[in-house]
Amino acid sequence: MRKKRTHLKAIYTSAQALLSLIDDILDFSRIEAGEMRLDSVPFDPRALVKETCEMVRPRIHDKPIRLSFKVDHKVPKILVGDPGRTRQVLLNLLSNACKFTNQGHIKLRVMLKSAEEERARVIFRVSDSGIGIPPKRLEEIFEPFRQLDDSLRRAHGGTGLGLAICRQLAHLMDGKVWAKSKVGKGSTFFFEARYGIRSGEPEAFHDASHAHGPSRATADGVPSKDVERGLEILLVEDNHLNGRLASLMLERAGHRVIWAQDGWEALRVATERREQLDLILMDVEMPGMDGLEVTRRIRALGLNGIPIVAMTAHAMKEDRERCISAGMNDYLSKPIRKDLLLEKVDRWSRKGGM
Repeated sequence: MRKKRTHLKAIYTSAQALLSLIDDILDFSRIEAGEMRLDSVPFDPRALVKETCEMVRPRIHDKPIRLSFKVDHKVPKILVGDPGRTRQVLLNLLSNACKFTNQGHIKLRVMLKSAEEERARVIFRVSDSGIGIPPKRLEEIFEPFRQLDDSLRRAHGGTGLGLAICRQLAHLMDGKVWAKSKVGKGSTFFFEARYGIRSGEPEAFHDASHAHGPSRATADGVPSKDVERGLEILLVEDNHLNGRLASLMLERAGHRVIWAQDGWEALRVATERREQLDLILMDVEMPGMDGLEVTRRIRALGLNGIPIVAMTAHAMKEDRERCISAGMNDYLSKPIRKDLLLEKVDRWSRKGGM
């Protein structure tokens, strides 16, 4: 049994590494092609920072490292921008700090650089007491597929794309990413971005650590004690493995999942459960009746109040336009990542339909 568990853990780790590689390549390709589009929604930066730190904490559980964060009081309580891509940059910087720090500290601090009218420039600073980087190599690490050397790649893994993507995302946010370091003394990475500022009640913005719908979940997807009721979600997915994984992610977050494995079954469930369904996650590529046709038929039945989010391996501009034209509200790129999946569910549950 122990040997089987070891093998399963190795398979899981390899699968996660492969998914990470695919995600990085897809993101890099979309950015290079000019197809990356950022969201503009209100969110709580304090909640986002707290959640992000909790997501990386398990990576240092066996190391004598203190992970801490601080958000300066001058940082607006509500920012308007893309919380998902902001989290992606911070996760990458914190993950690198975890990989290259064996003891000491990792600190994340958020500071307000400037604010005027309805715009604010915010700086996220990630510092660690790790191995450090030679000053002359600081710019190289932001180049695609580059790491300090092959020995580091073998010891710590990675594709060499993470920091390149961070810099490109920062550029899309009218900001930048840079670093300072001393060999043997640690490194400090800076991420600057521009956000909008909006005042409003707590219910009006995106809390990055808790869903403002009926379901509330902790950072690792396990429902917290204050769950009132989960959303009822129709998951349309013909691939058995993908369906099992997505169902597990959603159920662990406190939601109730009805899994339809083809278009006809999805149409039947949507019709029968029209009053109960809160959201439909729709696979686009299915044999027989594909997700686009299912969506058209659902909308033709007058079911316009149920948000439909496409799940597709194709995420170019024309693919998104096809999904929207068919009556979908949003799309999610495959392979599915738990954080992005739950973020989409949270976003559309808060909209309460169209």
